[in-house]
Amino acid sequence: MGMEKRDTDRLNTKNLLDYVVVSAGGQTLDHGLGRTLDVSEGGLLMETPVAIAAGQTLLVTLGLGNDMVEVSGRVVRSAPSTGDFFATGVEFAAMDGRRRDVLLRYLAAFNGAIPKS
Repeated sequence: MGMEKRDTDRLNTKNLLDYVVVSAGGQTLDHGLGRTLDVSEGGLLMETPVAIAAGQTLLVTLGLGNDMVEVSGRVVRSAPSTGDFFATGVEFAAMDGRRRDVLLRYLAAFNGAIPKS
């Protein structure tokens, strides 16, 4: 495996998520279900049944209890994973305070403490 380029620590998680592939004009190109493999404040690695091209914009919906948060991001890589699945790395775009708060709670639930800001 290559050199790590992450600025934030990632937590290993396996939770279902919903994703939408969005065109530059904001139109839905594809959508599906996947699961997180790891997640941080800066992005996530998810497992999907299809490869998603690097550079694509995604809207990913993550859930924590009754809270749902939709985060936007850019696919940085997608490669074969286990079985018929693909590991897709997503770098999050800037997010507003509410989304960031829910994401921090999501991370804290798996870490047992509030993540670094």
